[in-house]
Parts: sequence; C-alpha cells; structure tokens
Amino acid sequence: RTAGMALLQERGPNYRRDDRRLREVEAKATNAAAHEIRRMLQHVDPEVPRKAPSAMRLAEQALRDAEEAALATGTAMATQSGSKDGIRTAASAARGAAQGRAEAALRLALHAASLDDRPFGEDLARQVARSLRAGAAVSSSAPEDFEDICGARIYEGAGLSFGGRRRGTAPPRPAGDLSPSVDAVSFSVDSYGPLFGAAGGPEGVAVEQGADVVRLGEPPLHSGVSGIAPEELHPEACQGLPPVLQWSGEDAFVSFLASQSERSLALLLGTG
Repeated sequence: RTAGMALLQERGPNYRRDDRRLREVEAKATNAAAHEIRRMLQHVDPEVPRKAPSAMRLAEQALRDAEEAALATGTAMATQSGSKDGIRTAASAARGAAQGRAEAALRLALHAASLDDRPFGEDLARQVARSLRAGAAVSSSAPEDFEDICGARIYEGAGLSFGGRRRGTAPPRPAGDLSPSVDAVSFSVDSYGPLFGAAGGPEGVAVEQGADVVRLGEPPLHSGVSGIAPEELHPEACQGLPPVLQWSGEDAFVSFLASQSERSLALLLGTG
C-alpha cells in the first residue's frame, strides 16, 4: 500500500483517471473501426464476392485485423496493462491499417466487378504488341485517372510499354536490377504514380510523374503509401508469372495479355 501511494504521488493525482480514460477512448475508437468495416461488408452486393473474390478476401481479412485490434485494446483496458503511449500508438496503427486496407479492397472489388471478364484474346494482344514496338505506350487518358498533386498533373494507374518507353521518370533501383539491356528489349506492365523530391515545387514540394515496371512482391507506384503488392492482392493470379512483369519475348507477352481481361488485370494490379 505504501509503495502504491508513493507511485501515485510520483505520477500525480490525475494519472490513473487519465490513463483509464485513454484506454476507454482507444477501445471505443477501435471497436468503431471494426464496426464500420463490418457494416461496409454487409452492404456489398452478393454478386461482388463472386466476381472479385480475391479483393473481398482482403477486405474480410482487414475486418479480422480490426477485430483483433479491438480485442487487444479492450484487454489493455481491462487489465490496465501497457503504457499510454504504447496503447495509443498500437491502437491507432492497427485501426488505420485495417480501415485503409478494407476501403481499398472494397473499392477495388466494386470496380472490378463492373468490368468485362472476357479475355482479350490473341488477336488483340498481337495488335497491342505491334503498337508497343512501334513506339506507343498504352495507358489511360481518362481525366479521373489524373490528379493535381502539389501543382503537378500526375497520372496514377497502370500501362504497357516496350523498350522502356514509359511516360515519366522511373524511381532509382538497386544496382544491377533491370539493367538497360533487358529493359530496352522487353515488353512490360508498368505502374504510374507521383514521385516526391526535395522542396522547390510550386507548392513547396517537388513532384514529378513516376513510372516503373510492376513487381509482384512490391506495391506498385499507383497504389500509394498503403498499397498492396500483387502477390498479396491476388496470389492465385501471380502463379506462373515472372516476379517482374517484363518479357523479352513477344510470344510470352502476347500469351500473358491474351489470357487477361479488364477485370483480371484490375484485380492483379489493384487498379480502380
């Protein structure tokens, strides 16, 4: 009792009350996040899970993550364990990650479910390959795929190219990764997004158009800071694909593209 009183005096009379209130606030906020994700899932059209099962699985996993975070925060509240800063940081990070992933996965599922699921076929894939060899770079021109970021007009989405002829500047890669000799003779699936540099742009930050080949194990540029790698987004679709979506042989590229559809590409790349 004496030791307890000494500790209470050392920390101040409001410590226990503030500590308890913090736990209550964080527990309520984390429970509310799980409830909101559950509500979003309950209002999804029954056809969406059938058309976009991989994206829906991610959303359901995000719900489980949010529920686990709520349980952990509730346990910390009940047992009065953990520091205030530790509880706040852990709860906020888990809550934000779960909500962000759930919203991104649901957005992707709804968009993909609305797209055509018919394979492009070999004829169209050959036409695309010829256009790419001729110097075209296939990417969206839809206004909704562009965003004004710090005074720069930035395209965020996917595209196709040959010989490294991508719009924008590729981010730096480790030495020896995707050497120019490989890039110059290859077809590739590309990702476009913003690259942030040092201060100096119109709004104090330098932003330029970024472009890079898609890697299955890394979130693509267009997916943003909380992006999801294709291997996690749609592991089944990644089976049999190269770890870098780049092909030096036209036949291999045509085979890949011919088997894809608008929907399957969206689910693989997380576009939408």
